[in-house]
Parts: sequence; C-alpha cells; structure tokens
Amino acid sequence: MKKLILSTLLLFILTHLKAQPSKQADSYISKEAVKELKKLAIDLHPNPSNGSFVLTFMKQPEAAMLSIYDVLGNYIIKNTYLNQLSNEINLNNQAKGIYFLEIIAGKEKTISKIVVQ
Repeated sequence: MKKLILSTLLLFILTHLKAQPSKQADSYISKEAVKELKKLAIDLHPNPSNGSFVLTFMKQPEAAMLSIYDVLGNYIIKNTYLNQLSNEINLNNQAKGIYFLEIIAGKEKTISKIVVQ
C-alpha cells in the first residue's frame, strides 16, 4: 500500500513539474517537506464514477486545502478550502479520464487518483 501511495505521489510530482515548468516555484515540494508530511485519512467514493464524488475525512480537518489536477498537471480545481467532514466533488463537466486529488491539512497530505467514466 505504501509503495502504491509513494509511486502515485512520485508520478503526480513528475507529471506536474514536466507539464508546467513555468509554475514550478509555487508547486515544488522539497524532500524535507515530504518527510514531514503525514498521510491524511480520507474516504473517496464512488471511484470510478460519472464525475460526482463524496470526500469524507476520518477526523475533522484543520483548514484542508483541495486541488485537483489532470494527468498533464493542469489545475481543474485549485486551492479550495474544505472544513466539513463530508464534501461533494463535482467533475461532471470534465472529460472522462484520470485525475489527481490533492488534500493538504496542516502537516498532513494525501494524493488520490480518481477516475471519471
């Protein structure tokens, strides 16, 4: 499971940095920062879906920030703040495909792959 998470994170970072080199400075994550981050416990369902997802935190988040990227590293949703245990995510207007959901809350972080069918 840890290997899957790390490989997904590495794929996301590499994809994002290659796709948008001019925006590297605001999206670069240092090795030290990655070491400090802990995995944020969430439930995301249904996945895959038609574009409607429910994101549920296992504990109340502290000013969680949500961003969603496509496989090319383009922002679909950027820096949206979440403060509820359960949140609806609507990607119905997006093309079918794979997206990456990134959530940062304090020093906790998670990146999940989501699929729109």
